[in-house]
Amino acid sequence: QIRDVAGDLRANTAGYPDFALKTPDSLKRKVADLLGRFPTMPVDEALRRVNDSLRYTMELNPGSYVNGVLDAAAELRRRGFELVETKVRWDNPVRYKGVNTTWYDPVTRQYFEVQFHTPASLAAKEVTHGLYNQQRLLPENSARWAELDAQQGAIFGGVEVPPGINRLTAPGWDGWGAAAQGAAQSSPEVPTDEYDYEGQPG
Repeated sequence: QIRDVAGDLRANTAGYPDFALKTPDSLKRKVADLLGRFPTMPVDEALRRVNDSLRYTMELNPGSYVNGVLDAAAELRRRGFELVETKVRWDNPVRYKGVNTTWYDPVTRQYFEVQFHTPASLAAKEVTHGLYNQQRLLPENSARWAELDAQQGAIFGGVEVPPGINRLTAPGWDGWGAAAQGAAQSSPEVPTDEYDYEGQPG
C-alpha cells in the first residue's frame, strides 16, 4: 500500500525492497534496548514495537515536498493506518534533514516508519552513512569523532531546505490530523537514537 501511495504522489520509493527491512544487528540492538527498559514485555511484542523495523522512504522534489508529505499522511490515514509520531528534521543546518513518521497498522499490530526526503537530503543521508557508523563507535571527546562530525555537518549543510517547510511545524497547526491515541497511550515508547542510520535519526 505504501508504494501505491507513493505512485499516486509521483514519488520514488527509494531503496525498496532492499532497504525496507532493518538490518539484523540494528534490530537486535533496538529490541535489546526495549527489553532492557520493559523486562516483562514478550519478545514478539518488542519486535512489533520497534518503529523502524519496517521502513519506507519516499523521495519528493523540493518544490512539491511539503504538499507531498501532507498528502501522503492524509492518504495513509485514509487507508486505516494511525499516525503515532512525527519528527520534522529540517531546522538544524548541519544535521540530518528529512521528515520521519511512525505509523501503526491496527490490523497487523505492526509499527512501521515512513521517511520523506528530497533527492539531496536522501543523497546526504546515504553519503554520511559510513561516516556515522565509524563515529558511533568512538568516544565523543576524541579528535576523530569531532572530525567525522564536521564532515557530516558539511555534507548536510549543502542540502537545500524545501520551500514552506515551516508549514509542518507551525504552532497550533494540526494539519497532520489526529494521532493514534489508543496505540500511543497503551504502548511504551519506541526506542530511538538521535542518530541511527538504520532509521536515521530514530
